[in-house]
Amino acid sequence: MTVVDDRAAAPPPPDAPRATDERSLPSLAGELGEEVRQLARLEFDLAKAEVSEAAGHAKKAGMGFGAAGVLGYVGILFASFALAFGLAELLPTWLAFLIVALVWALGAAVAYGMGRRNLNAFDPVPRRTIDTLKEDVTWLRHRTS
Repeated sequence: MTVVDDRAAAPPPPDAPRATDERSLPSLAGELGEEVRQLARLEFDLAKAEVSEAAGHAKKAGMGFGAAGVLGYVGILFASFALAFGLAELLPTWLAFLIVALVWALGAAVAYGMGRRNLNAFDPVPRRTIDTLKEDVTWLRHRTS
């Protein structure tokens, strides 16, 4: 018959001294170095994602300004035709072409406004990365002290 000692399975009391970590200083330094490399890699990936997102905003803004330019050109073209035909025919054709030109000019104004709004949303500074880098530096200072 075997006797089971149930004292070995009980957790140590909360005020009991804990076993110390027996890892050497070079081992800990190696782990810290690996963690710092991994952290730097993650920060780089975050910065790359933020810059890519910012480039997307810049692309949208550029497309909006490009559309505004094309639509503005077409508006001026129709306004010129309206003026020419208006002088030639006096009223109905002139009025029709002028209305078309004003619609194109309104479209250009809307496209310009969209481009401007997208440009205002554009921020080339990777703010989230900067914030997390500051947090990482603070964390490293507290961990190493």
